[in-house]
Amino acid sequence: MRTLKGLAALLALTALVVGIPAALILLAGNPIPSTAELQQALTGIDFGGTFLMGTVLPLIAWGFWASFVYSLVVEVISLIRRVETPNLGGALRPQQALAGALIAAVLALGGGSPAFALTPQDTASAPAAVAMAQEGQTTQDTTQDAPAAAGERTYTVQEGDTLWGIARDELGQGSRWGELAEQMRYTPQADGQTLTDPDLIMTGWTVELPDGPTGAGSTSATPAPSQQDPAPAQADTDAQAAPAPAAPSASASAEPSAPADDSATPAPEAAAAPSAASDSTPAQDAQHPLPGEAVSAAPSMAPAEQEGPSAVPGGAFTQTAPAPADLSSHQEQAAPEEVPAWATIGGIGAFAAAGLLGIVGLRRQLQRRRRQPGQSVPMPEEQTAQLETQLRVVAEPEQAEELDVVQRWLARWAHENGQDLPELFLVRVSPEQIALYLMAPAQLPEPFVAETDDGVVWTLASGSIDIDPDLPAAPYPSLVTVGQDDTRSQVLLDLERLGTLGIDGDPQLTTQVLDAMAVELATSSWSENVTITLVGVADGLAKVVSDGRVRQIDDLDQLIGQLDGKAKDIRRALDEQDAATLDQARAANQEEAFGPEIVLLGLEPTPAQARRLTDLAGAIPRLGIAAVTTANPLASDWILNLEDENHADLLPVNQHLRPQKITPEEGERIKELLATALEDPRSTGRGTTATIDINTVLDERPHLSAVADLEEMLHEEENTQDLPLTPEPAVPAAETAEDETDPAEENEEDVLAAQAARHTPTSAPAPHDTLDEDEESQDQAAAAAVPTEPEDITPETQDQTPAVVAVTETAGPAETAPEPEPEPEPEPEPEPEPETAATAEPAQQEVATDLHDTSPAEDEEEDEKDAAPEQLGSTDPQKQIDLDAAHLLEQATTQAPMILMLGELKLVGAQGQAPVTAATGEVSATQTARCVALAAYLALHPGASAEAVHAAFWPTQRSDGKSASSNRNKLTGQTRRLLGQAADGTPYLPAVGSEGYRVHEDVLTDWQVVQSLIGDDPVKASTPALVAAMRLVRGVPFEHAKASNVAWTETLVQEMVQTICDAAHELVARSLAVGHREHAQLAARVGRAIDPANEAAWRDALVTEAASGNHTEVTRLIEKLYSYLESFEEDLEPEVETTALIEELRAHGYRVA
Repeated sequence: MRTLKGLAALLALTALVVGIPAALILLAGNPIPSTAELQQALTGIDFGGTFLMGTVLPLIAWGFWASFVYSLVVEVISLIRRVETPNLGGALRPQQALAGALIAAVLALGGGSPAFALTPQDTASAPAAVAMAQEGQTTQDTTQDAPAAAGERTYTVQEGDTLWGIARDELGQGSRWGELAEQMRYTPQADGQTLTDPDLIMTGWTVELPDGPTGAGSTSATPAPSQQDPAPAQADTDAQAAPAPAAPSASASAEPSAPADDSATPAPEAAAAPSAASDSTPAQDAQHPLPGEAVSAAPSMAPAEQEGPSAVPGGAFTQTAPAPADLSSHQEQAAPEEVPAWATIGGIGAFAAAGLLGIVGLRRQLQRRRRQPGQSVPMPEEQTAQLETQLRVVAEPEQAEELDVVQRWLARWAHENGQDLPELFLVRVSPEQIALYLMAPAQLPEPFVAETDDGVVWTLASGSIDIDPDLPAAPYPSLVTVGQDDTRSQVLLDLERLGTLGIDGDPQLTTQVLDAMAVELATSSWSENVTITLVGVADGLAKVVSDGRVRQIDDLDQLIGQLDGKAKDIRRALDEQDAATLDQARAANQEEAFGPEIVLLGLEPTPAQARRLTDLAGAIPRLGIAAVTTANPLASDWILNLEDENHADLLPVNQHLRPQKITPEEGERIKELLATALEDPRSTGRGTTATIDINTVLDERPHLSAVADLEEMLHEEENTQDLPLTPEPAVPAAETAEDETDPAEENEEDVLAAQAARHTPTSAPAPHDTLDEDEESQDQAAAAAVPTEPEDITPETQDQTPAVVAVTETAGPAETAPEPEPEPEPEPEPEPEPETAATAEPAQQEVATDLHDTSPAEDEEEDEKDAAPEQLGSTDPQKQIDLDAAHLLEQATTQAPMILMLGELKLVGAQGQAPVTAATGEVSATQTARCVALAAYLALHPGASAEAVHAAFWPTQRSDGKSASSNRNKLTGQTRRLLGQAADGTPYLPAVGSEGYRVHEDVLTDWQVVQSLIGDDPVKASTPALVAAMRLVRGVPFEHAKASNVAWTETLVQEMVQTICDAAHELVARSLAVGHREHAQLAARVGRAIDPANEAAWRDALVTEAASGNHTEVTRLIEKLYSYLESFEEDLEPEVETTALIEELRAHGYRVA
């Protein structure tokens, strides 16, 4: 069969090289037109197609023929010279692939299929023709003895063998491959051929083995099989299995082999099987098959006795990551357009995006912390904001956090168990698992699973390790993404372990790849202890990162001198700790991170500089110095070969990648984004609420002397008369002002009607959920005026978070503000609505407040009041404000759908049908949430263009073309069906016309209602309007929403948070001035829940609780504030104003540690 294929390939080559030109000459003759013919063709009409058939088409055919012959010549020259075949790429890729396959088939004539003999130095040098012949073949490692004379040892070449592998297995050292090649040059084989190319040996050939040590584990001259072939139980998992690379290069067939099939389940005993070669034998890399096809990487680590490191690490490197053992087949399949984007338009990947957004988010929290009422946080310009939208769609913060935690968990395990850290050189991260590739065998603890028998590949199912704050520094701080593979997994390299990495290709692209590495290293959480030195790379990045880990140096000699000094210091530290490697030092001493230094070199070094850098980066033991360069002047064995902007090959493992990069335009936007997040808050020009004076608030309360000694304070006898530790029941304002009327209250009541008229909303408020908070000791505000949450529909029964809520009936005034019945005839309480847990910012579980519930104590107070509503309105101004606020909300009620975004994103009152999954016929929660997000966008952006909608929901894709239009039409149609129609048949999402995309004018959002209540300036809003606005806030805007659905909301969210916080601050000040404790507490809780980073909200809460005499709550709030600040930065102190307030509270007798 092989002979037939070879003959067919030879005939095909002859036909292509000779037959095509002969046919063209015979049929078309000379296709080059004369001047007259050309002039006639350009100015006249080609009757009969003479010019087309006689000139145009023949020239095209000659062009294709020439491109194939060129590819063929390149392959042949590379084969003869035994050098790496240049990847022609682009339009020549198919021709090169065809030429390589035909050559490989012809070479197989007479001698069987080639068994590649790659040396460590030439792991990537075999021509692509040979690689094509190897594609699809399964590597086997079973050896057999050939007939041999007495006293002689021979070996018969098997399919997939290499001279390096034979020397390693039979002689004990792969480096002795040259001896085998030398003997085979002068020994005719059975087919009459002799070895002419050490990179090409044929199955069936006999290799005479010289005297010397046998392979590891051998005790006789007869070699035994190194491993048994696995018996895979192949499952039909095409949906999960990743495609094998189309044309792996010859280095993909070099030793050691590793499987490519990720659809099989690892053998269960593999997890517990220790490596037999981990202690006393050289690294055993002789085939590490998993079930399925073996795709091998590069030659293994040399024995431990050899001088210097092996050029290429040992350990199986699979072309596709092993799949987790159990993937549910019932998971809902996303729509085609829902496939996550792998990078921004410019090429920024998931982890770099997550790192950037992490820094920007932290800086914005600090900006909001400094923000005073009436100020706003600076936001980036439109183009930079669009890049931020792309980053939010691309980022995978959960995967990045898990990778960080896994590293730190391994470091703690190694330290506690006296183990060395695994010699990690490559990581592959997917949503399902993390795969670790090691340079040497290791035994990792559960829940890691060994994917190879010798323990060089380990996987960890996603979610197997819990987040633990008590973890040491990340032990692999130089991990950085080089790209995404064909399975959409992120591929990261440990630059420190590799020592050097060359980026080869177009100079513009190589610089962009280096810039991306610089940004990711500068922002990733696990790189906190790394020093990144930029030389001709990412100009200006060090200034905007400003955390000390990035520096820019232009003098390479100066840098090399500094690196020499660091190398000496590391050697001294290793000697003092009696550690052979930095891994041992890091595992033994967690007090020192031993952070590496990564040099990103965009300049061409001189030969002398290149030698010094190579010596420093390649020193043994490793000294924590690595260099990444363009054009590979350091002659690195590891090369990222850039074919074009979307294709690259990682050598020597020959992994195809989509490289991560940052274009110059994106680089400028990134620096602008980071710089804007460092600016101070700006004034908005709105009115400023008067500062709340704690002394004025507490004037009417007995002044309590401060306790000087904290220890004495904690142990002294409690005096409950002077120092109440439990909340005091508030005295209703009507009782405290029986005999006199507060002018402020009188004035407020006089203007209520006029102010309410100015701020009356025109459409429905959003019914709301409540937020949980552990505030048992805090008196809750009365919630009589709050509309109740409508009953949720089917998504609840499907164990899914409902994005759509149906309205069964609209609450009237009596339902929205029920008055308590007399005690003898109590009405049964309504069933409580399900509560939605809400976590706002990091470390704010405490502020996920139940904003609108009424405490039992307050219920008792209300039960004691038997006055009618009219009488309450005349005697209790606070209750009257509640009734007015409820009236404002009632006026806004309509029957149209309502979009809730001040909290979890929901749609209330949908009149249509939710999208369903075609495979199951069940409601698709994923697609429904995306429809609700589109409805929210259109409600806030009436008249949006197709380009604007596309930029909001598909920011990483082009907005033109059939695919883009199809995606928009599909989502728009689903949203139209979900919203439904009004009573008169008008769709709530009309067809797109000249006015662009828009929803029906009756479809509003809770944010629009809040805007109508507050107006342009909270200081000018009426008190009932402020109370009504607070009632509508359920939590942080768009909480828990998927990033790809609400990536467009960042600027809007900042506006929402700032407006609501300013309104809450204004309501606190007004309420405390007139003694309305419940309203002040409501506003303080809302402000703190929606923006815990803003210390003004904490101060409002402290003053409010102090005014209520709630000592326990004041103490708790101060403790929570310090805990929250600690989540930002260790020992971060409160602002000056907050510190002054705490001192005032201490002076008034509050126990403040």
